[in-house]
Amino acid sequence: MYDFFCGRNAFDAYFSFVFDFVSEEYDPDYIFCSNAMRYEAIKDRKGKSNVLLTSNLLDVAAQGDQILNYSELSFDELGTCDNCVIMLLKMLIRLDIKSVAIAGFDGYKEEGKNYVHSYMASQHTKGKKENIKLTKYVAELKKKIEMIFLTESVYDME
Repeated sequence: MYDFFCGRNAFDAYFSFVFDFVSEEYDPDYIFCSNAMRYEAIKDRKGKSNVLLTSNLLDVAAQGDQILNYSELSFDELGTCDNCVIMLLKMLIRLDIKSVAIAGFDGYKEEGKNYVHSYMASQHTKGKKENIKLTKYVAELKKKIEMIFLTESVYDME
């Protein structure tokens, strides 16, 4: 129900990320956010974490937030994908990160709870169609970065 992963670079250094939310249980190294509504809900609770925002959030960015090019991360040969996990995976591949362990990237359910916090819910219903799209992206990205799923995921096709 939450998106979290730990990445490892070529120097065997590990770092942790959360996506579009802040946990009271731990402070990640980085918070990645590509959604203005979710950023507004978490920006005052980010603690000591480094914040990475996509450029579509320039008007709400706080001092010290790092800005990443939204277009470069959301558009590619497969089309358009603004899912924050996919976007960050693309960035990590560009940084030559070799491996990530992912928790909470479980997939959208047609019915039931899709998010750990109510502020994360989208006004758009996502379900099977979005899962199919993201499964294709994950399959392509797995060719470039090792993904270890720590929790059950519809995107883990192994």
